[in-house]
Amino acid sequence: MQTTAAPAFDEAAVTRDAKKLTVPELKAALAAVGVDTQGQKPALVERLVATQRAAACAHAPPQQAPPNLAFPVPSRFELMQAETDILTYANRKVTLCYAQVAKISHGFGPKTTNAVEKLFEKASTAVPAGTPNLATYMFPIEQLAALCGPETMPKPTLVDVVYEVHNAMANVVPANTGIH
Repeated sequence: MQTTAAPAFDEAAVTRDAKKLTVPELKAALAAVGVDTQGQKPALVERLVATQRAAACAHAPPQQAPPNLAFPVPSRFELMQAETDILTYANRKVTLCYAQVAKISHGFGPKTTNAVEKLFEKASTAVPAGTPNLATYMFPIEQLAALCGPETMPKPTLVDVVYEVHNAMANVVPANTGIH
């Protein structure tokens, strides 16, 4: 279902149109909406514009707050566990590229998706010049872990991403193997 946004209130156009009305027309328009009809033409014009502005605001869709993309601060236990997991991944020479994460990112929420973008954007600054495809550049996990922090992602989230990527890769059956 596609919705269309309400048109923006154009105060200059409304004021211009109101000024074209005669005093009796202004009073009739104000009386129709139950607003005071006393005063000189400039006051009547301003009153009519104000009622139309209020009506436009009342019909405007409510503004949605942007999603909170901040992670809660990990507990000491979570951080220690993440450090242990990262050390294990590093010893196993586990690497990760943006393309791997992008393949499974549909399973992540907006916080993790945003954090992945920030982490790989920051990591890409360390890629050697002339690298043809940044999306497939394999980063050692310890390099990505060193970039974790409040401006990118917490280390426990990196551990979760690595686990999900490598779990998804383990469940992929190579083509033409006859395995279904």
